[in-house]
Amino acid sequence: MSRIWNIYLSGEIHTDWRERIQQGVQAAGLEIVFLTPVTDHARSDDCGVDILGQEENNFWHDHKGAKINDPELTHALKEVDAAAQAVCQTPEQVVEILKYVIQQA
Repeated sequence: MSRIWNIYLSGEIHTDWRERIQQGVQAAGLEIVFLTPVTDHARSDDCGVDILGQEENNFWHDHKGAKINDPELTHALKEVDAAAQAVCQTPEQVVEILKYVIQQA
């Protein structure tokens, strides 16, 4: 029985790295469901002020959007980084690691 992997592609929204990973995984025939944050730049930037109220200063406008989390998800990024099993420099390296991990499972 094969396992379907759920992977959250967190990170910047300005480049095509998510699409490159998804295309590589599809080409490799891996059974992965990808989840992503909001990648519409304006919606992502404005989520904090839309929910918590407007800010006159752009710094605080961006800060509100970057810090909005449900209470159970509020944790330091260093905890996520410390748990990382691999660090990659390209989306293609991510695909190679996923192939390795999934094919060994």
